[in-house]
Amino acid sequence: MNQEKPVPSQRISLGVICMITAFLFVAVCSALVKGVSDTRLPTPIIVFFESLIPLTAIVIWHLRRGTRKFSLATKHPGLQITQGVVGFLTSYLLYLAVRSIPTVNGVLLNTSAPLFIPVICFFWFKTRIDLKLMISIALGFIGIVMILKPSSAIFHQPAVLIALLSGVAVAFDDIILGRLESGGEERTDVTLFYVFLMTTIISGLLAIPVWQTPAGSQWLYLLAIGSGFLGIQLFLVLALGLAPVTKVSPFMYFGVIFAGLIDWIFWDIIPDLLTVAGIVLVVAGAIGSILLHPRKHPRGKRTIH
Repeated sequence: MNQEKPVPSQRISLGVICMITAFLFVAVCSALVKGVSDTRLPTPIIVFFESLIPLTAIVIWHLRRGTRKFSLATKHPGLQITQGVVGFLTSYLLYLAVRSIPTVNGVLLNTSAPLFIPVICFFWFKTRIDLKLMISIALGFIGIVMILKPSSAIFHQPAVLIALLSGVAVAFDDIILGRLESGGEERTDVTLFYVFLMTTIISGLLAIPVWQTPAGSQWLYLLAIGSGFLGIQLFLVLALGLAPVTKVSPFMYFGVIFAGLIDWIFWDIIPDLLTVAGIVLVVAGAIGSILLHPRKHPRGKRTIH
């Protein structure tokens, strides 16, 4: 019986640093989207440039070895396209939400995916949810309710629900990614290429009816958002290639701290006590889900060639 080799502590530490850095980029990109939204630039245009920049970068990266060696072939085109569509929803829904809610709420609900993964797997793969995992999920959902503060007014200001849907999209994204990578046949750079490609195509089509050419400072915002999105993906690849997912994933919630600091510094937004309590419960429940349900958090060794 083969046992997994222990991961050196130095690799785990580097993986943790990369994960924290990735979610620093998540918080910063979300805040930049909130900032550029004040200039009334439509969300589809923002997402179009956010994905076009890393798509261009990954194509240039492959072309460095010459056109003859350029290959982004996949054995699972259907799953890759599905992954790309879901990847588009993770960004689009989050950015649509943070236009009108605090960045910290958007980032927190976007990273609530670990609460949904076991539930989706229960219905999709008939996997078991034990009592400890059930308690973790329940804690997280209680926290979500505390943040949402459900009332009739929520239907007139549905941004928090949209942010929550982005978390559901992230959960599906992780599960589909696990199916792609379970056989070890798909390279991470190929998967990223399809995510960037599909996001560029879909957001480009949605941008046509509302198109306006960015001007002045909008270009700086878009360049920063696109570069930040590339940074998110690269640091995630590094983090999950250096250490097991259960070791590094809990540190993604540093993104919530970063988002809260950004809200406070730039928009003078301080969450109320009920929201803070909800954030604590969501983070605790999600980390419990990651630790108790590691098989369905499938991101393992990831490399870019």
